[in-house]
Amino acid sequence: MVQNMVEVLGLGEWLWDMLPEGPRAGGAPYNLAFQSHAMGHPSAIVSRVGDDDLGRQLANLAADAGIDLTCAQVDSRFPTGKVLVEKMPDGEPAYNILAPSAWDFLEPDETILATASTARAIVFGTLASRNHVTRQTVRVILEAAPRAARVFDVNLRQAFHSPELITDLLARANWLKVNTAELGQIAKNSAVDGPDNLCLARALLTKHHLHLVAVTDAGNGAMLVTGSGAWRVAGHPVSGGDPVGAGDAFTAGLISQFLEGAPPEKMLGFANALAACVAGEVGGTPRIPRARVESMANLLPIHDLGK
Repeated sequence: MVQNMVEVLGLGEWLWDMLPEGPRAGGAPYNLAFQSHAMGHPSAIVSRVGDDDLGRQLANLAADAGIDLTCAQVDSRFPTGKVLVEKMPDGEPAYNILAPSAWDFLEPDETILATASTARAIVFGTLASRNHVTRQTVRVILEAAPRAARVFDVNLRQAFHSPELITDLLARANWLKVNTAELGQIAKNSAVDGPDNLCLARALLTKHHLHLVAVTDAGNGAMLVTGSGAWRVAGHPVSGGDPVGAGDAFTAGLISQFLEGAPPEKMLGFANALAACVAGEVGGTPRIPRARVESMANLLPIHDLGK
């Protein structure tokens, strides 16, 4: 029996989000793989857990969700990662990411490199490269996937990033996904300026030879910029839940539509809807029916911002 080829790789941290409501499996790459698979695209987590009960629980949850685990490693020295998550008065989460963790020591192997070489999208951020071991592994994996959409979903966390790291990872990407705060930092780091976020996104697209720049703005919606144009969509009303994993879901939505050949404006509407669905639930991996996302994606107009 031939297995489905893995289309989407979530590369980096895999851990437990210790939320006020209780622990939830998380980490941006896992959230991304979970929602990509739920939207119909075979996905794998490329990470490392400890040889402990928490690691085995993560693996069991991923397997139950249908996520491919052939690129998941087990570390006998370091524990499965944990993040202490606190909700701030403005509703945004604050993170205390414990270190060292097993995912800091991801190593390249033949299985990972072979999977990366045929994957259609690989998503990575700054956090996975906080340790030199996984940082080098990220580089090797991306070099093994020259034809994939290499998505730099920045996710600036605590002090686990630097201007040099951002520059290095941008050079290895052909997609960039940021929130509005990150957009300003990336623009400053890249020595580009402009009167508004659209101009900054376009400047980054040109300077770094990117195919796509996506900018999310929490409840205010999102913007997508490519070489052929730019589009904006408002945010969906959301009540209850929390924003954990919403950005990862947005990226998963973009990728799923891209893999299906959708035009940029449809990619944006779908991604915005999936992010809103996740933000209305607790934790980063609620099970969202695709039909619900498709229905919601048609509720808001997509505004063409021109070329």
